[in-house]
Amino acid sequence: MSSRVVEGLLRFKRIFVFVFLVLTVISMLSCVSAASLTVDEVGYGSSAVKNYTETHSNKIPGYVKVNGKNSTSPSFLNTLTKTVVQVNQNVKTPVTISSVKAAPSPSGSATGTLTKSEYVTIAGNVKSFISSNGRAPNYASSSKGNIRYESLVYFYAKVMNYYRTNGQLPSTMNVLNIQGTTGGVNIQDTTRPTVQC
Repeated sequence: MSSRVVEGLLRFKRIFVFVFLVLTVISMLSCVSAASLTVDEVGYGSSAVKNYTETHSNKIPGYVKVNGKNSTSPSFLNTLTKTVVQVNQNVKTPVTISSVKAAPSPSGSATGTLTKSEYVTIAGNVKSFISSNGRAPNYASSSKGNIRYESLVYFYAKVMNYYRTNGQLPSTMNVLNIQGTTGGVNIQDTTRPTVQC
C-alpha cells in the first residue's frame, strides 16, 4: 500500500473516532436531568423537617436529603411552596430541586392560624419571589403579620406532612415563630423516614 492510502486510512480512523466520541458525549449529556422530588418524597421530607424542628429547640434543619437527592432548606422551601400550589390544583407532577440562596436577614414574628386560601396564596407569593430573586425571602406577609423565613419552612413542612397523612391539604394551619437553622435531615427510604444530626 502506498503511504498516501495509509495516511488517508489513518486520517479517516481519527475522524471516525473523534465523531464517535463527540456523539457519545452529546448522548450522555442529553441523559442528564436535574433531580426532582415526587409529592410523596416531599411529604416524607416534610415529616422529617417537622419532627426535626420540634426536637431541636425549634430550629429548622440546614438541609433535607431524600433518597439521595440533596436540598438546602431554602431550596426545600421552594419545593414545598411549588408542591402546595400544585397539589391545591390537583397536579402531582414531581418538582425539580432548584438552587436557591439563603434569606440574607430573616425577620418577622407572626403567629396564629391561617386558612387554606391564605396559605396557598402565600405559597404562590413565596414561589414567585424565589423565582424572581433566586433566594429565599426574609419573611412573607400574612394577615397575622410577617412570617419569618424559618417559620415558612416549618409551616409548609407541616402542611405537606398533613397532606401526606390525610390525602388533602388542611383547611387551616397554625403558624409558629421559628428561628435558626442547625444540622440536617437524611431520608434514605421514603417508606420509613429517619432523621440524622
